[in-house]
Amino acid sequence: MPSYPLGPPFADLDRPLAVQGPAQFLFTGEDVLQIDTLCSLAGVTLTITGAMLGEGLQLLPFSFTHAPNSNRTIATTRVTVDSGWLQHVRVIASAGAPLLGQCFVFIRQVRGLTTNALALARITSGYVTATTDLSYPNDAAQLPLDSEGAPLRIAVTTPAAGADFTITVPTGARWQLDTVSGLYTASAAVANRVPELVIDDGANIVFAAPTNTAITGGQTARVSWGAGAGGPIAGANTDQTIPLANDMYLPGGFRIRSNTALIQAADTWTAISLLVREWLEGN
Repeated sequence: MPSYPLGPPFADLDRPLAVQGPAQFLFTGEDVLQIDTLCSLAGVTLTITGAMLGEGLQLLPFSFTHAPNSNRTIATTRVTVDSGWLQHVRVIASAGAPLLGQCFVFIRQVRGLTTNALALARITSGYVTATTDLSYPNDAAQLPLDSEGAPLRIAVTTPAAGADFTITVPTGARWQLDTVSGLYTASAAVANRVPELVIDDGANIVFAAPTNTAITGGQTARVSWGAGAGGPIAGANTDQTIPLANDMYLPGGFRIRSNTALIQAADTWTAISLLVREWLEGN
């Protein structure tokens, strides 16, 4: 039988356990596992499972759930785990069906269970979807703006007759604006209406794109603005397409709105939709 200078393998349990696997995070009785999330979708529940490597090479599993907020604000869960080296942890969406870009997870090691807990380390971070999980030690840590973003159709509230539409990028979101489209119905009143798409930061205009052809009394026109679109193009049925700037990224608080010259009291904007890619801002 071969001899070992320090005895048979793993006999010396007083030696650091980091040599036994991907153990970089040592939890003492004062340390806890913290899950922080940013989420824009209601009805999501996350299940977190993992294991600690404790004294005597004992594998100590843990499991708990976390409910993210749906308004893009941080939700936090802190859970006490057994003392030892963190061997692995996995986060899955056990309820809800988030897309890439809708539910971001931070896994952290902190000291303390209160809001004054001291952050010690970020273990890993990334997006969780209905079909993809987040795990340590397999996944490289990401930040919320690292993904492709979630492709979303956003319905805009129909304004009152004689009024233009407006929508504000939600706090905690970043939008890449791809298209804006709405149906403009002009009353019989005589006037040459010229719809314009305006983007501002809440006060200061940063982009404006008017239509090229006026809409006259009694006409109904689908007016669309699109990134990369040719044009402006006026269709035979009075529909119009106007180009947008490419790669237009808008942070929370920016507004997307129409400004229609000579809009009449009975004119209406209806069926207004945006196509955007959304990221969650975070740190």
